[in-house]
Amino acid sequence: MVEIVTHLALLLLFPPLLLGIIVKTKALFAGRVGAPLLQPYSDLWKLLKKGAVYSRTTTWIFRAGPIIALASVLTAGVVLPLASTSSPFGFAGDVILFAYLLALGRFVTMAAALDTGSPFEGMGASREAAFSALVEPALFLVLGIICLPAASVSFSNAWAALPWQHWGVAHPCLLAASAALFIVLLTENSRIPVDDPNTHLELTMIHEVMVLDHSGPDFAFILYGASIKLFLFGSLLIHLLLPISAGISWQNAALFLGGQVGMAILVGIVESRRTMNLYSDFLLLFVVMLNLYIVSANRLTACVKASALQGAALALLPIIMWWNGSPTPLVHVILMAVGTLAFKAIVIPIMLARAIRNVDARREVEPFVSLHLSLLLAALLVGVSFWLAGALELSAGAPSRLLVPASFSTLLIGFLVLVSRKKAITQVIGYLMIENGVFVFSQSVAAKLPFVVELGVLLDLLVAIFVMNIVIHQINREFDHINVDKLDLLKG
Repeated sequence: MVEIVTHLALLLLFPPLLLGIIVKTKALFAGRVGAPLLQPYSDLWKLLKKGAVYSRTTTWIFRAGPIIALASVLTAGVVLPLASTSSPFGFAGDVILFAYLLALGRFVTMAAALDTGSPFEGMGASREAAFSALVEPALFLVLGIICLPAASVSFSNAWAALPWQHWGVAHPCLLAASAALFIVLLTENSRIPVDDPNTHLELTMIHEVMVLDHSGPDFAFILYGASIKLFLFGSLLIHLLLPISAGISWQNAALFLGGQVGMAILVGIVESRRTMNLYSDFLLLFVVMLNLYIVSANRLTACVKASALQGAALALLPIIMWWNGSPTPLVHVILMAVGTLAFKAIVIPIMLARAIRNVDARREVEPFVSLHLSLLLAALLVGVSFWLAGALELSAGAPSRLLVPASFSTLLIGFLVLVSRKKAITQVIGYLMIENGVFVFSQSVAAKLPFVVELGVLLDLLVAIFVMNIVIHQINREFDHINVDKLDLLKG
């Protein structure tokens, strides 16, 4: 009973908040306060209290369209697992039903648009059909990748068989499926860059043009159904990326809701790309995603590989940002990129990998803070970083609005790894993440930071990692493991 109530409460109450988070994120990137987070709830309530206006040329198809579309996405949400690996209403074959229920909602929306007899709405329905022909094969391919490990077309079996702990290492196809699913999410929900939900230009409207003649409660049903559809695709993405376990628990609910909030923020960031340096900002977002991956991984080799990948991304950052209009000589930028790539992506990861082999350590078995809670805290720290960055003013020459939040989140998550892990190697990675955060922040003041200082910081980092490598070896020799919580035995 508790599982049913929780499932329905999440499905019915939470989706409109996602639209508020997206709007708020876009407003912050534009330097505005923006509408309140709960504004979508207020808009729905106002629309429900108004009356509906119908054209004389429309039939029952136009009136039934919004109701059937809403019923289809609600039914799809009933069979899709949310804060658990199974749905209380799931059954064998619910994956196929989920996809066709979404297709049914799209069909009745297009039929209602065509029923008006307006060439304007008919054009929008034609565009929607063209995009659906491209998106549905991609959606079925993603669902097939999800179901393949379990050899079942049931969501409960598919999520239970998904080896989420190793998807970034042993199952790269799941990583590709996550990226493809995010693109499908943007397309299915008519978000930028596929469509602009706020536009009223004839040449760019796709979904919005189909619902122009709807009003009052009908339009409320359409907006509510659109928010639920976004919520459902976000749920699929969360189950691919986060360790949602079986059963209803506060950890699962926190991870699920935190993942939905993170997904909405990411959509808002993507839609704010007009005020962003596209390449550098996506590179910074990639650095933040690697932070979250390091927090959630318990395999030491996976953490080292993610740290090396983060170092390679940071090596590209100064070149992408300062290739045109560099505040320092271009040769300095190239030398800094080469030094960062050599130290952070090659030398230091090799030293850490050798340390792992020498001490024969494979996993972070019992951290001070569990992986579930660590991931939740890391997501919270990312949100706090964006909030803090909004209160600061960037220097006039700063090339990206994401420099400060990305640096703050990398710093804070590095501290979290440093204090929440027992293995000395993982703590070294946390220390490296802190230095990466400092490196990202330095790009916002590159014009005032001499090249020699940055090079000196890299050399200091290399020496520190070398010393830590020796310390790890000594800890392992004295205690036969590298858990730093036993170092208090040296007191006396």
